Amino acid sequence: MVAGDVSQKDVVLAVLTASAAIVGLVLVFLGLIVSSYEGYEAAQQTAVRGRYRVLASWMLVDFAVGLACLGLTTAWLLWQGNTLYGLAVILFSVQLLLLAVAASLSIRDLLWG
Repeated sequence: MVAGDVSQKDVVLAVLTASAAIVGLVLVFLGLIVSSYEGYEAAQQTAVRGRYRVLASWMLVDFAVGLACLGLTTAWLLWQGNTLYGLAVILFSVQLLLLAVAASLSIRDLLWG
C-alpha cells in the first residue's frame, strides 16, 4: 500500500480513534497530578500550588484540544468537507505536541521535582 491508497476516511477514522485514546491518557496524567498534589500536607500544598496549576493547565488545554479534534472528525464523518479534514489533521498534530509537552513536564516534576 502506498500513500496514495489511503483515503481521507481512513485518516479521519484513525485520527478519531487516536484522539479519543489521547484524551483518556491525558485524564490519567491529570489524575496523577491531582493525586500527587493531594499527597502534600496543607502547608506544603500552598508552596507547590503554582507548579501544579501549570501542569494541570497544560493537561486541560490538551484535553480541550482533543475534544475539539473529536468534534471535527465527527463533523467530517457527517459532512466530509476538505476544510474539516485539514483542521482535524492540524488539530490532531497540536494535540500530539501538547501531549508531549504535558507528559514531559509532568514526569519531570513528579520524578525529579
